[in-house]
This record gives sequence, C-alpha cells and structure tokens, in this order.
Amino acid sequence: MKAQIRDFIPQNGGGVLTLTLCEDFRNTYDELHGQDIEVEFEKWSEKRSLNANSYMWVLCEKIAAAMGISKEEVYRKNIRESGGWKDKVLPKEEVEFFVSAWRGRGLGWFAEENQDMGGYKVIRFYYGSSCYSRRRMARLLDSVVQDAVSCEIDVRTPDEIAKLVSLWEAT
Repeated sequence: MKAQIRDFIPQNGGGVLTLTLCEDFRNTYDELHGQDIEVEFEKWSEKRSLNANSYMWVLCEKIAAAMGISKEEVYRKNIRESGGWKDKVLPKEEVEFFVSAWRGRGLGWFAEENQDMGGYKVIRFYYGSSCYSRRRMARLLDSVVQDAVSCEIDVRTPDEIAKLVSLWEAT
C-alpha cells in the first residue's frame, strides 16, 4: 500500500510512527487493531502495467507457435537480451545452491555460467520481469514485439504499445 511517513517520535528503543495512507484502511484496521503485526518499508515505485505484461505473454505464445518452441523459451530469450542481470563470482561448490534459490523466484529468474576461474565461477543472474521498472518493462516488450514482427505476427501500433506501457497500476 502506498503511504507517506509524516512523523516519528522515538520512545524507549521504539517509537510512534505516523503515516498518511493512500487507500481505505478501515477493514484492515478493524481486523488487526491491538495485535502484533509485521511491517516492511520500501521506497514506493510505480508498478508495471498488467496490460503490458498480458500483451507480452500473448505475443510470446504466438512467437512460440511460429518458431516451434515454448513461450517460456521466448520469454527467457527476451529477458536475456533486454532485461537486467548481475554477475556474481561464487565458489564452485556454492553455485548449485545459489542458482537453485534464484530460479525459485519465478520463470524469468534464471542464471547462466559466464566464466570459469579455477575454484570459482562467474554466474550471470537474470532478473524476472516481476521486478521491472517501467523503462525496463518497455524495453522487454519492445524486444518481444520485434521478435513478433520478424515472425510476421501482427502487433499493435507503436502508439497502442506506448499506451499499454504507460498504464501503470499501483498494487
């Protein structure tokens, strides 16, 4: 939920925090009032459009059918070519554990060996689109659209695609 911190008064190692909430909180308040709860804070960012994501998957399915591969392969190819990644140097004996944990985050979260350095490996960890910024999601969708065009699949106009990417839903 989107909120703004308004005030903090330190008290006995804790404190009183005042927030301004951007949604109706009454039902949740009634349910949780007086109970211990877990709270996590992070900087607000606009979420990607579910419409853009849905359209991307429709195109991935059409491309997959045209190329005789799975839609997941199409998705990962485009993540690899347009998404974000981070290279990490890991001891060889830890690679399997970290790669397995990373893949457990979702379909677009995968890893590839980039370089062997004796007792260490450089692993490239790719980020799934579930955490993409608006700009990165637009790049991913553009990449998928280019694949669709190369497969002679009809795509929406550039203006329609720009509108999909610009429709961000706050979740």
